[in-house]
Formats: sequence, C-alpha cells, structure tokens
Amino acid sequence: ISCVIANNSSESGSGLLGQFDIMNCTVISNTGSMVLNASGADSGPSVIKNSIFYNNSATIIQNGTSLDPQVTYSLVQGGYEGTGNIDLNPLFVDAANGDYRLSHYSPAIGSGTSLGAPTTDLDGNIRPNPEGSAPDMGAYENPLSSQFPKAGAIADGLGPDIDWSNA
Repeated sequence: ISCVIANNSSESGSGLLGQFDIMNCTVISNTGSMVLNASGADSGPSVIKNSIFYNNSATIIQNGTSLDPQVTYSLVQGGYEGTGNIDLNPLFVDAANGDYRLSHYSPAIGSGTSLGAPTTDLDGNIRPNPEGSAPDMGAYENPLSSQFPKAGAIADGLGPDIDWSNA
C-alpha cells in the first residue's frame, strides 16, 4: 500500500513474485523477464488497484493463468484490461531523478477509486485531495483535482453559431 517499486532487475519477478495485493503503488523502471509474476501463488489471484506501471523494460504483468491479477483503476503502460485502467504517460514531476510525484497535468490525478484506498499517500498526505474527489493513481497524491483536459470540457468562447464541419 502506497509504495514505490523502482529500478529492480531480475530474470523473473523483478518487481514482485507470487501472490500480492497492490494498492496505490508506483512500479517504475524495473527490468527482467517479468515485472510482476503471479506464478506460484496459492491464495487466489492478486489484486492491483489505483497503481501505476510505467517505464518497465519487461512484460509488465504476467498473466495467462487462473491466477491472473485483477487490475482496476490503474495506469499500465501498454494497456491492461480492467475497469478504469488507462494507458497514458503519468507525467511524473522528475522521474529521471527519482521524483515519482504526479505533475499538475497528470492523467492519473483523480483517476483512482476510493473503494479500499488508503487515507494517506506515501508522504502522509491526506487521500483523496481535494476532499470529496477521487484519489489519484500511484504512491503520491497531488494536491489539485485533475487538470488534464477532458473531451467536451473545452469551449472556444465563440458561441454556438460556428459551423466547424466546413472548416
């Protein structure tokens, strides 16, 4: 819960190996044949929620068994099927220098679910922030609500009489 798994390297399971539940974690820059490997799990499928998987040079999440992880409301580079999952650049503040906090325009802001989410982030900041919003994906909560432009939320201010179909 609320962790960063970064810069690990291994032939198998460079991030995690076995049965695991991950909530509001950032998994970044891991190398190996698999970043998450659910093989050998005997407690049922792993659960991954509100997490970020980015810039990993291996297969992100091992699947294809009866123990496939249940991944929801997570940012997974390369995509992963599940409710609320997205495949976008998380726009970290400074990933090159290990700052995995979300910049003010990150698509991960407000994209998580509050169901089962921790009440604080890795730094101890209140989650979700602002109060009443959806929590952010990843280990850190940004102090702003989502600033990412959403379809239909952008107006040109020129009025309804513009016919853009002929432009």
